[in-house]
Amino acid sequence: MKKLLLSFALAALAASPALPQQVQQSREHSFLKVGDKAPDFSLDGTNTADGKPFKFKLSDYAGKKNVVLAFFPAAFTAGCTTELTAYTKEHGKFDDTNTLVVAISTDFIATLNHWSKEMDANFPFLSDHARQITKMYGVLNETAGIANRTSFVVDTTGKIVDITEDRQAIDISGALAACSRLKH
Repeated sequence: MKKLLLSFALAALAASPALPQQVQQSREHSFLKVGDKAPDFSLDGTNTADGKPFKFKLSDYAGKKNVVLAFFPAAFTAGCTTELTAYTKEHGKFDDTNTLVVAISTDFIATLNHWSKEMDANFPFLSDHARQITKMYGVLNETAGIANRTSFVVDTTGKIVDITEDRQAIDISGALAACSRLKH
């Protein structure tokens, strides 16, 4: 019965016009600025070595690691696949700068779990299905109910040191450069 319900749910999701292959970004930009304290939050995450969901809390990394918060519109879309594949490919460079990359979307945790494994990603994926954190960070596209593509680099003190928005965030070189500057 569960498999049947899951099949119907996945079929309905796939047929939904709300998830086009090319997700339109809104013209809104985050109200957060470089130099602001990154709002703390807690979200369910996936893509751990043991495959079990976990609770991610930003403040757990204060004083320990820089964090890239890579908000993206939707799993299984072209731009998001390009962006997150680049984070996977450059994972070692982020590690060298004492930086943890986390990907955040409004997708269900099960969707993110499946997609992260399909992409062979090597960093956590967080689900903000309730859309509270995307709204808190000012990146929620209210019309579509998805995150606008935005990457925030947060240093070990919790301060935002870099923000890259829209299509520019598909190219992760800005986030990597900001993390490299924090290393020195």
